Amino acid sequence: MGRKEEKNKKNYYFFKSMSIVLLMIIMIGGIVSVDNSFRQLNKIEDKMALGYYKITKSLYEVYICGEKLYVDKEKVKDKYMSIKNNIDIFIKDVQNKNEFFDK
Repeated sequence: MGRKEEKNKKNYYFFKSMSIVLLMIIMIGGIVSVDNSFRQLNKIEDKMALGYYKITKSLYEVYICGEKLYVDKEKVKDKYMSIKNNIDIFIKDVQNKNEFFDK
């Protein structure tokens, strides 16, 4: 396989993945706009397809396909920081191991 074929293959996978992301964005936008139009037309004040409502400073009520989920902002932030710290430790360990094997 030559350089040209490899470059074409990379471009193909890049455009394929970007088109999937674009289709997902268009699909979510379409669901939200149709849901809003349907609610306005029929004067429905029930759960939305996608949306959120702020209850308190750190508690949110999230609607996904008619289901209610309660999300605590502080718990999400703590979990995010925990995952981030674990990834940072992993990256430092990998870098140290690479330096050890390069000697």
